[in-house]
Amino acid sequence: HPEQRDAEARRALIVSSDPLLQGGTFMVLRKLEQDVAGFHQWASAQPELAEQMMGRKHHGEPLGDPDFAGDEQGKKCPLHSHVRRANPRTPESKRRELTRRGMSYLEKGVRRGLMFLAYNADLGSQFEFVQRNWIARGDAARGFREDVDPIIGRGSAASRFDVFQG
Repeated sequence: HPEQRDAEARRALIVSSDPLLQGGTFMVLRKLEQDVAGFHQWASAQPELAEQMMGRKHHGEPLGDPDFAGDEQGKKCPLHSHVRRANPRTPESKRRELTRRGMSYLEKGVRRGLMFLAYNADLGSQFEFVQRNWIARGDAARGFREDVDPIIGRGSAASRFDVFQG
């Protein structure tokens, strides 16, 4: 959790060390249109699968420990769930973390989705790396190389999402 880190560690994630930027930061703003009603309809028919795909219960509580402690095999929160792909919380992933926030939007009573905002010290090694490698290819998911993020990845009919039973 960002609030548990010291100020210097938080600052290093968002303030560029490039002398040309003079301590500046990069901000990413994405407007992601989503079929919210369609997803809720689908998820209501299979709520446990939807929770495992997201890595959170419907009301937002994480599946297991928020830092995935003691869940190295992904039995509580699947290794390739959205929250685990977007931030696997491993020692190697610390330098890739984003300071981010998402919020819902409703436009003209019809279009719905998510406004995503992230601050980065380095777009290439943080935001772009996470999108290209962890979301699109699953490199963070230890062995699910070709399967995309089940929530925001661009999947195909051949995409898989495996879950632990029982």
